[in-house]
Amino acid sequence: MTDSLYYYQRQVRWQMRRGLLELDIIFNRFIADANGFLSLDEKQLKTLENILRLNDQELLQVLQGSKILDQTDQVALVAKIQSCN
Repeated sequence: MTDSLYYYQRQVRWQMRRGLLELDIIFNRFIADANGFLSLDEKQLKTLENILRLNDQELLQVLQGSKILDQTDQVALVAKIQSCN
């Protein structure tokens, strides 16, 4: 892993800290899973950053499956997050 990817991961992990406990639980499981957060490449991290721009309520709906995103790369990443929970 390059240093730049490591620092980018740290930046995105910081953005994953949210105001809702439910989101923190989902993201903590995703971070802890061996096939979760640390397996993301730079493109997937950018996709995750775009998803994290949603407000907490919308993000929770997306991660619980009651709201579907339009972009296929976002849908695939949400499915990966959901598989860790």
